[in-house]
Amino acid sequence: MFWNTIAILIKEQIREPLTLVWNIIMPLVAFLAFNYQSIIDGSRLESETLFPYIAYAALSLALYSFGVVLIARREAGFFLSMTHTKRSFRLYIIYHMLSIYVIFIVTFLCLLGAFLLSSGERDMQAFAAIFFSGSVGFLGLCLVFLGMLFLPLTLQSAYSFASFVILGSLSLFWFHTTTASPLVIDFLRFNPISLIASLASPDIVNISMIAIYLFAGLAFVLTVKPTPFARRF
Repeated sequence: MFWNTIAILIKEQIREPLTLVWNIIMPLVAFLAFNYQSIIDGSRLESETLFPYIAYAALSLALYSFGVVLIARREAGFFLSMTHTKRSFRLYIIYHMLSIYVIFIVTFLCLLGAFLLSSGERDMQAFAAIFFSGSVGFLGLCLVFLGMLFLPLTLQSAYSFASFVILGSLSLFWFHTTTASPLVIDFLRFNPISLIASLASPDIVNISMIAIYLFAGLAFVLTVKPTPFARRF
């Protein structure tokens, strides 16, 4: 039953064009576009080049494919059958998260393949660190965005909220990479994309922030009652 449920949810994700475009194709196209000149010149790309694209994929999947889809399920009355038991709701959340994680792995492998074909350095330890940082960031963000279910959001406003978060995170990450002020850099490092990208070389601040995300989300999952999910705001 476990694998059948995961397979069904994965097929559901793949059939959604937005999942393929924004979470798989978009990071790949962005990587090739921003590194086009280096690829043409035959320059050797550093493994750190992959960090922001993996971080973006983790954020986008956790926000759109997880958070927004949960809002859609709530609006459609999907959680009505789970009002009498917390176990069903928790199992669905876990299955849904794992199915999206498979999409994240596919995105990572596509980006890694493009990186290796672009004469990038072959440092398996660095690749493992990148995958680990993206995976931990994805899990932490999924648990955080689970809280979207308790916000007074319709499906349309959830999409608007997600777009605002994505565009804001990308803008802050760009500003983070272009500014020289240490104070501003320390502030902007808490941007989700910057935080995930920095997990491959963690320090105590990054570890603390991710720990807060994970523990807060885990506590939410373990204590939440499914009744509010069946109600319209």
